[in-house]
Amino acid sequence: MRPSGSLMLYVDAHPLPRLAPSPGHAPSLAEAQAYVRQLTVARRENFHVLTRLVPPRLVDDFCAVYAFCRCADDLADESESPRRATELLGSWERELVDCFAGRASHPVFVALRATVERRRLPIEPFWRLLSAFAQDQVTTRYESWDELLGYCSRSAAPVGRLVLMLFDEPAATCGEPADATCAALQLVNFWQDVRRDLIERGRIYIPADVAAAHGLDLHALHEVVTNPPNASAPAVVPHFDQSYRATIRTLCDRTSHLFATGHVLLRRVGPEARPVLKLFALGGASVLRAIERMEYRTYLRRPRLGCLRRACLFGRVWLANTAGLA
Repeated sequence: MRPSGSLMLYVDAHPLPRLAPSPGHAPSLAEAQAYVRQLTVARRENFHVLTRLVPPRLVDDFCAVYAFCRCADDLADESESPRRATELLGSWERELVDCFAGRASHPVFVALRATVERRRLPIEPFWRLLSAFAQDQVTTRYESWDELLGYCSRSAAPVGRLVLMLFDEPAATCGEPADATCAALQLVNFWQDVRRDLIERGRIYIPADVAAAHGLDLHALHEVVTNPPNASAPAVVPHFDQSYRATIRTLCDRTSHLFATGHVLLRRVGPEARPVLKLFALGGASVLRAIERMEYRTYLRRPRLGCLRRACLFGRVWLANTAGLA
């Protein structure tokens, strides 16, 4: 469904130049919810957020939370400079504060306000996410695996905690495995997007200590990524190719371990949440296998899950759920 009236400006215009509607153009809740739903289904992700596994009663809430995260991430990654991104993230944070104070006017926050009230969400997870996006503007390298996991505790874990809250699942028993799963999903994105993160954003998420252990020169990574060898003949840079593949393999193995650590989550949540969370975990594991199939050469291209593969994953979870086995 396409929003009408004043919301057209948010659909047709690039979202970055303006964060608030013009005076007198605050959207209704119905318009705002239509907007965040369209934003959610329009984005092409390896991990689809909105599927038929999401209970109808939670669709508006999933879309509102996703829209907040997606827009904040775009502000951080698609602005013309880190300084401009920092300014826009500051504006987004002020909109968040207004939202929790009952003064929402931007369509994302009008929709989010309803979710916050209905699901009793706290502001803290949203603040943690924004702090991670702000960190991206000043930190472009990570010295260690532990340092990178610390970043994931703010860039990924809050999303999982919010999803648990939407399903009314207890943090005491589900929080830690949800954190592990969300960290793994974040890391999968890093390993598949090495080229894009470096070329478009100047960031390298490969920890320096893991790279050094395999003899990978991260200073040479930019040169190889921007001037890649022929995909069919990567031996043009044999030492780099070997050390890069060994590094990414180690990182994928550690990421797989995080997925395994988080697997207990599926036994702890209720039947409503289980298929949704299972689909995310299976999707992340499938991307890891896609990276393995391309022999870990993500400096050459980004792996993608095709429509058929995504449909198979969905069908697998859907059939298990309908049979009571999810």
